[in-house]
Amino acid sequence: MTDGYALDKKSFSKELRLLLEVLKTDDIDETAERNPQIFTDIDWELWVRLSLHHRVFPYIYPKLSRMREEHVPSAVTQRLKWEYRKNTVQMLQLSGEMGYLGEELAKLQIRSLFLKGPVLAQELYGDISLRTSRDLDFLVPMAQLAETEALLVRLGYVKEEDFESILGDWKWREHHTTFNHPDKGIKVEVHWRLSPGPSKEPEFDELWKCARTSSHFGQNVHYLGSEDLFLFLAAHGARHGWSRLRWLLDIRQLLLQKPDPGKLVRLIQQIITPMLAARRCCWLPICWQHRLSPPWRASRSGLRPGGLPSWRFSMWRA
Repeated sequence: MTDGYALDKKSFSKELRLLLEVLKTDDIDETAERNPQIFTDIDWELWVRLSLHHRVFPYIYPKLSRMREEHVPSAVTQRLKWEYRKNTVQMLQLSGEMGYLGEELAKLQIRSLFLKGPVLAQELYGDISLRTSRDLDFLVPMAQLAETEALLVRLGYVKEEDFESILGDWKWREHHTTFNHPDKGIKVEVHWRLSPGPSKEPEFDELWKCARTSSHFGQNVHYLGSEDLFLFLAAHGARHGWSRLRWLLDIRQLLLQKPDPGKLVRLIQQIITPMLAARRCCWLPICWQHRLSPPWRASRSGLRPGGLPSWRFSMWRA
């Protein structure tokens, strides 16, 4: 029986296949003993570039440092060691700023949810040094957006740009605005939505009910509940075409924590079902006018778009 969910790696380069194996294993020596050929004929410069592009080098380096045999050239390990240390310093700086911003927002009674950054690294990997982050992202209620922006300006941040707006369409067309601190060299993205509109997503109050408070960064650093975080990470990765393995690695780490499957299914149904209904309503007039069959067909598990691979539309089933 064919596994429809198996990853076909035949077209992958040797460097990418090795990267996947190193990400998957906890013991590189054991992997090399079991499958030594994957370490042969590797373009190590390309392998380093792949680890940097996919932003998984901080997760990889500690594994390389624990090798008993030199399966990976020492020059490669030293290069990733330098990148790892540089990233650790940056994550420590972001950690301090995140705690500071959380306190300042709390003073004004502005509720905030940090979406990524050090709090996500700590939650998913147990160590801020094992994940990269270039900025801080946090979500606030739309009603407190102007107050939040004014606070950031008082703290020395400079807004990148103002959106051109017609009748306030930026509120749903965009989902965040960016600030930079010229002295600290830190970028902050203030979100009023998790994703760009017009996609459906939970209201801030619903997210707040399930929010968690960090035990590492202070009582004013709050972040998404496990199930909300899963949907946020999935939507973010899909929006960017899964162009970095780090986004898949994040989801793997989250799933290892075993979020509540029943709650997750209910949440998906609340968001996806109305979107599917709207999609079908848009198709029906076109099909009626041109005497076409709708682009879905009946199946035991619900309606599925016809003529296309079913896995691409599994999340759109009724």
